Amino acid sequence: MKKIFWAILRWCAQQYLHKKKPYIIGVTWSIWKTTCRMIIAQVLQTSLPDLIIRTSEKNFNSEIWLALSILDVSSFSPSFFGSIKALILAFSHVFTWPKVDVLVLEYWIDWPGDMDVLLEIAIPDSAIFTGLDKVHSTHFVSVDDILEEKVKLLIATKDVVFLPWNTTVIARYMERISADVLTYGLKQDTKNDIWFTWYELFQDAWWRILTRFHSQQENEEISLYETTVVWEISAWYVSLGSEIAMIVWRRLTAEVISPDFLEIASQNWRNTMFEWIEWSVLIDSTYNAAPKSMSHMVNETIKLRNTMFPEYQFIYCLWDMNELGEFAQEEHRKLASQISQSAEAIFLIGEHTHTYTYDELKKIWSTMSRVFLCDDAHHLWRELESFLIESPEQYIVLFKASQWGLYLEEALPYVMLHQDDCSRLCRQDDRWRRKKKVLV
Repeated sequence: MKKIFWAILRWCAQQYLHKKKPYIIGVTWSIWKTTCRMIIAQVLQTSLPDLIIRTSEKNFNSEIWLALSILDVSSFSPSFFGSIKALILAFSHVFTWPKVDVLVLEYWIDWPGDMDVLLEIAIPDSAIFTGLDKVHSTHFVSVDDILEEKVKLLIATKDVVFLPWNTTVIARYMERISADVLTYGLKQDTKNDIWFTWYELFQDAWWRILTRFHSQQENEEISLYETTVVWEISAWYVSLGSEIAMIVWRRLTAEVISPDFLEIASQNWRNTMFEWIEWSVLIDSTYNAAPKSMSHMVNETIKLRNTMFPEYQFIYCLWDMNELGEFAQEEHRKLASQISQSAEAIFLIGEHTHTYTYDELKKIWSTMSRVFLCDDAHHLWRELESFLIESPEQYIVLFKASQWGLYLEEALPYVMLHQDDCSRLCRQDDRWRRKKKVLV
């Protein structure tokens, strides 16, 4: 029954694309896929007001979810009645849904051959690679095997491929890519077609923390942007989104504008900041964690502190990075080395952090009395709450964890200053609350 359901849903998605013929932008790689997809879609919506731009509000990226994203079915319950409801919506959207001009889709793989299945549903006109990492390594022999699977998207792409400026691992595949290739990065050099400079954080009259930077595409005028997303990675994707808007404008002959201020709404758990008890600052990144994502977020938190909160100290609350396979020990030890350089206190949960990260910290960190090994999210919040109340310092507290069965977000409500913010955490709907068996 499951195979029949998937086959019908795949057919509906294929028919929808055949009928509506949207310009498809596909985002893939190991990390930052969803952040990239959400920012690109919002830049296009702002820059191309005459076009219908659509992307899923959720992380719909594997076979069944990609089809649902194409068909604009925003919710799905994996049950008999849930499947019937999804199929009814799918059929109705194939035959009655208004035209969509641009679809921004996310392509996710977990097993060899997954990308072939996704490409049977939708071949992109443009493709964006974000960043390769060792996550999702469990079902692959090596990182090269992951890359081999991911590159299939680039080879199939029809119009333009966008690559990060430092992606040398793609070099051996370039002859197999028939689409145009553009690179994006941090600054102008011989490798970059799209870049940004003069990045800075600042506060506006309402005390919001914003970003300001110059973006430029090759042979185009420099644009000054201000955005509501405070992390440097957003500048990558805003700059990239501006170039894609110009490409779509040329392909679809739509009106294009260049806004100087972008109100970017990321998913709530994508590195959101909250106020905490004792006036500390929480950075919530509890949805997932790959090694590069973890390292990047630590570095971004340090930049934020140095610019906006120079008197604050650091606390790291970290759960295991999952799906690393044989790389788990190496990456968790690297994590210890990085956080030891800035942490005032460290809270660890999970087998790998308790074993490898803690062991490495014992070798290199002199204040092991401020390393707390916690059994679960509830244990962590009790320890953290006591620490914050008893300490005279103010802190920036970074929460970072993988998503598979690791519900670190349940530690946050107990130390938030404003309890209304709890609804902005990940996995808070009724289905997830029942699954986690946590009292609402």
